[in-house]
Amino acid sequence: MNADERVSAVLGEMAQAGLEAVIAVCGSVHAFQRPNAVFLLSGVRSLGDAFVVLHGRGDSRLVVSPAWDACRARERSKTAVTDGAADIREALVAAVERLGLPPAAIGIVGLDSVSFGMGTWLSRTLGNGVRRFDAEFLRATRRKSAEEIANAGRATRIAEQGWEMLLSIARPGMQELELATEICGRMAALGADDNFLMLSASQHARAVRPPSRR
Repeated sequence: MNADERVSAVLGEMAQAGLEAVIAVCGSVHAFQRPNAVFLLSGVRSLGDAFVVLHGRGDSRLVVSPAWDACRARERSKTAVTDGAADIREALVAAVERLGLPPAAIGIVGLDSVSFGMGTWLSRTLGNGVRRFDAEFLRATRRKSAEEIANAGRATRIAEQGWEMLLSIARPGMQELELATEICGRMAALGADDNFLMLSASQHARAVRPPSRR
């Protein structure tokens, strides 16, 4: 599945549900346990709250916050239009008004991924007539794209090399922070743009946690 096929699959689900537009939202915290609807439609992981509007005719628009992140987002985004917003709530209200559609013709995806305050505001602003479209959206987007599969393979290779480095430099008396710094530096040099590294050192095993001076 490529980006165009993913959008086509979502549009198909929209047509079956009788929706003319879908608004996908996300917050600034990107948890690996749950899909990110904005990323799935745009290819962009935002720094702050963000949303994508996908119209039934195929038009798509990404809006990110803070506003200055728009330059980075445009380089990565697969949407037709990419903008930044100083006030994401104001931008979302304007986007809904531009749609000019009744609430029943609009689907919302990703409410569970934003903060409680943002989710409450969204629910109140969009009204009860807007339909939750998460299940249909995830059914359409669950297949990985070739690019995503390639990224997963590259990330695995980087992780394996990080593990090999751990085995080569770990020694008794070394602090977790020392070990983590060396490993993260090595993996960043190999191309990792993030690292979810957790450790558990000392004589008594404990649940893994962010590295400390243990």
